[in-house]
Amino acid sequence: MKNLNTLLIFALFLTFGAFSTVQAEEFNISLHYGSTQKAEVLKLQNFLYNLGYLKVTPTGKYFGVTQKAVADFQRAEGVSPTTGIFGPLTRAAATGKSIGVSVQVNAPAATIQMQAVLNTNNAGTAILSNAKVINWQTTNYPANIGVNINLLRKISDNPNQFVVVKNLYNDTLNDGQETWIPENGERTTDLYIEVVCLTTFNFKNGCKSSNPIKIR
Repeated sequence: MKNLNTLLIFALFLTFGAFSTVQAEEFNISLHYGSTQKAEVLKLQNFLYNLGYLKVTPTGKYFGVTQKAVADFQRAEGVSPTTGIFGPLTRAAATGKSIGVSVQVNAPAATIQMQAVLNTNNAGTAILSNAKVINWQTTNYPANIGVNINLLRKISDNPNQFVVVKNLYNDTLNDGQETWIPENGERTTDLYIEVVCLTTFNFKNGCKSSNPIKIR
């Protein structure tokens, strides 16, 4: 009977292949572009490869492809900044991902700070002469994630309360500047501009926007 069971297991092995399990990994060593710790780099690369971030066969060499894979992992896990360096915060996130738990890496929240809404002073055409330039600045904001820009109307001073008149730009490029040409009726003194976090993106560490700016 013992020999029969052994043969049965061997037959299953041949039919379905070896049984495999995902081994939990603990990442204790920081790595970066050009790191020479081949065993640790291979462990990281295998982890990234299994999750789909690394698109090539692991080599044990930490160069551009691995750096990009680490940056993509950081972006997906809300680790900021997305440098491609496998440092303490990224190691904590990777260890948590490996053992199947969510690890709070205490990364700061993304923020958007309104800077100004300025006249273009462009005399090229009548339309452009009425244009406004909206300026803002972001910190800890994920790369390649846009922002939303809204036109607001103030309805109360105490406390300050606003209603959205319309969405001017949705998922516009986060390059810190956007041009807006007001339409008829959009030059009253109770109108404001706000730049806010992209509502369709999950900011794992939160996202905060500053107060809107009054249009002059």
